[in-house]
Amino acid sequence: TWSLQQTLQPNDLGDNDWFGKTVALEGDLLVIGAPHMTHVGGDGLGVAYVYRRDTSGLFQFEQKLDPGIHRGGLNDVFSWGTIAVEYDLMAVGARFDDNVNGEDAGAVYLFRYDGAAWQNEAKLFAPDGEAFDSFGVAPLISQGDVYVGGLLATGAAPK
Repeated sequence: TWSLQQTLQPNDLGDNDWFGKTVALEGDLLVIGAPHMTHVGGDGLGVAYVYRRDTSGLFQFEQKLDPGIHRGGLNDVFSWGTIAVEYDLMAVGARFDDNVNGEDAGAVYLFRYDGAAWQNEAKLFAPDGEAFDSFGVAPLISQGDVYVGGLLATGAAPK
């Protein structure tokens, strides 16, 4: 028999933030996207909430992630696409990120857990991308490598 164990709802949610649009679970780590959340920097930038399961089996809030200084522009919808997590590495898509490839070209933000907090490590975008590509809808991490569409990005191995 299934029964509700816990309800997660951040206290800073607004109308139409789309909390729960994307969800990733890796071991005791749970990441939930709110791609339309407005925060410092503008409308629709999006955030991802990170929770960690405690010894009682319940998830506790750990950190709220956003694109930070690497953000592209308004309505980037960070966390709209897939959120991928493997060990201490997380990839969060921003389907409508504006970058050197143009408006809504899309990007993937990489975060690494340093043992205390998730740090914004890199912003990936297609080297041959164009405006309106929506790159970053579905990143994947496998054995420390990040895959987005036809792009493979390698970096430091997981800890």
